[in-house]
Amino acid sequence: MNNTDLTDDLVFLMYSVRPGIDIPGYEQWLKDIDCPFFNRFDTIHYYANWKIIDGFYNVPFSMFDFMAFKDLDDLEASWSDPELLQFTVDWELQWGNDPSGAVKARNYRVSRFKRTQDGPRDGDFCVIGFDQGEGPVPSGSTVWQLEEAMVGEDIAQRLIVQFHEDEADARVHARDMNGGLGTAITSP
Repeated sequence: MNNTDLTDDLVFLMYSVRPGIDIPGYEQWLKDIDCPFFNRFDTIHYYANWKIIDGFYNVPFSMFDFMAFKDLDDLEASWSDPELLQFTVDWELQWGNDPSGAVKARNYRVSRFKRTQDGPRDGDFCVIGFDQGEGPVPSGSTVWQLEEAMVGEDIAQRLIVQFHEDEADARVHARDMNGGLGTAITSP
């Protein structure tokens, strides 16, 4: 069972790789290269790669990453690290929809969120929902409020996440939230 170690300061990365990419090969690259690379930084508390398996029509991406930080100083240090910046450029060339990286938002969206409500973080299935910051939140949800759209336009004011051990249960919750259902590709 996956335990997702998310903190109050979360960077949520959303993307779809370039059409024609060998998806199993890309997922293996995430396991072998990407996830170990980001998790070796002391300033990054937790980093994991996920993929959408249901609800594609509710989210404008097919993959997402959780990148959690203990505080904003760690986030600043990570996002200004030259090695991390070069890794991002290399990712764009190899996998991105705009390999030149001229318009980063064609390759990925990145938003920074602050946790406002905590919920369970155990389970192999993750329900992702978004709203504009109004209305009730389903019980068992972890909620983050948008702090900043770092790359691309913001997708919503709130990110609502639920973790589930049972896939069928997760699918029901994803439909109820008009969200996407994801499963981990790799995590630390």
